[in-house]
Amino acid sequence: MTHQLEQASEGRGMHRRSLIAVACLVALACIIAATSFVRAQTASAVDLTPRNCSITVNMPEGQQLDGLAFDVYQVAEAVQDPGFDAYTFKAVPALEGESGIDWANLGAPGTNAADSYKALAQIACGKTPLNSDAAQPSLTRVNQQPVPAGTAVEGLNAGLYLVIAHDASLAPKQYTIKAVDGDNVTYTTIALSPTKEYIFDPEIVAVPYKVGANGAFTTAGNDEWHYAVNGTLKPAEQPRYGSLSIQKNLLSFAVGHPADFVFQVDAYSDAERTNRVYSNVVRMSFEQAGQQAYLVEGAIPAGSYVTVTEVYSGLSYRPTTEDGSVVQLADPIVADPIDGVDPDSDALAVAEFTNDYDNGGNQGGSIVNNFTYGTPDDQSQRGRVDLQWIWSKE
Repeated sequence: MTHQLEQASEGRGMHRRSLIAVACLVALACIIAATSFVRAQTASAVDLTPRNCSITVNMPEGQQLDGLAFDVYQVAEAVQDPGFDAYTFKAVPALEGESGIDWANLGAPGTNAADSYKALAQIACGKTPLNSDAAQPSLTRVNQQPVPAGTAVEGLNAGLYLVIAHDASLAPKQYTIKAVDGDNVTYTTIALSPTKEYIFDPEIVAVPYKVGANGAFTTAGNDEWHYAVNGTLKPAEQPRYGSLSIQKNLLSFAVGHPADFVFQVDAYSDAERTNRVYSNVVRMSFEQAGQQAYLVEGAIPAGSYVTVTEVYSGLSYRPTTEDGSVVQLADPIVADPIDGVDPDSDALAVAEFTNDYDNGGNQGGSIVNNFTYGTPDDQSQRGRVDLQWIWSKE
């Protein structure tokens, strides 16, 4: 069966990298090992008083991601199981009768609870703004505005909740990745730092909960009930990439022969330029005096420091200044916007060169040996493609 990665937004641009993201709420990974089937007797019975619960999510200790937020959607209500220290689930109206959810056996002993909750999370996502194909989302967000990571969503009723982490500065169509494989649809979400992209899976959280013998969140065992969930995120991550415009000014031109110019682009992870992380060679060809621009698009690691060297300028064209063949950009490369690079943006890195005809009358051609780490070649790609050699001769 063919796997297709579909962007949730038509405006995501051509440089979204392909991925099958594997991200999870590790502290919540084993949540709800058993649900309506729990019959444990404890010292304190479960309290299903309305608005008695809360949910908080955080990045791992020592990691900070500015702008990370999360949303909470209720997918089921908790219903007291008479005579037992337990509760069962009642689906919210938007999920009642959903064929992909076996509410009667959700989390039952002998079933794969983790897979059941992952499936429920994906079905529930289809009822939210993550599904751009839905005419109107049928699940209502509990929080009025995205909640910053580390802040609690309080006043929750007991039950099951869908938790979606994402970048607060982006719209749903921008932070959502929708993967389609036949009839299966999988949603993941992203958040951005200046140099990295973080990918999150949606999660199902039960509240209240107990802590099992192995430290996992559960509703089984003899522990007391806990009414505040505090989970730690562990997203997948990958680097972001930016673009560079090489601008060439040719002041005069010898009619009759093209003027070729070749540039080497090197990017380094450090300002001292000792650790090279990208190298490429590009060519421009002029048929008359004027200006051209070559866009190295979405290929240079964000945060890297770039040096551009004019390694060939023909036999009759010279830089107009003594050091005009090398440009070292002082500022690191900025990652491209989520919707793609704007060639006219002031934020785009520019390396500018100016040459003039020296009246020497010599002519020469060029061979470009182009070595690159690869660039995405369609909107479905979110990773790096294979290394490639490209030869051309004029």
